[in-house]
Amino acid sequence: MIRTILCDLVGIRCPIIQAGMGPWKTENLAIAAANAGILGIISTAGIFAEAMGVVPVSEATSRRESERTPYGMVKQAIHSVMEATREAKGIFGVN
Repeated sequence: MIRTILCDLVGIRCPIIQAGMGPWKTENLAIAAANAGILGIISTAGIFAEAMGVVPVSEATSRRESERTPYGMVKQAIHSVMEATREAKGIFGVN
C-alpha cells in the first residue's frame, strides 16, 4: 500500500480524497469512503439545494422542522457521518 505525507497529515490509510460532488447529497458516499480508509467529503451544496427546495427533501432530513434550515441540515449530516464512521475511525471533511 502506498503511504504518503498526506496519509500521515490527515490520518487516512490510502492517499485518496473523495470529492464533495455537489449538487447531490453525499453523506452515504462519505461514510463508505471514510470507512474504507480514504478521506470522505460531505457535499454541502447538495444539502443547501435540498434546504432551498431545489431537490426533494429526503425522509431522513425531514425529521424535525428545526433541522430544515441549511445550518440544521449540515449539522445533522455531520453528526450522522460521524456516528457511522466512529467504529472504523473514518476521517471525513465537509466541502
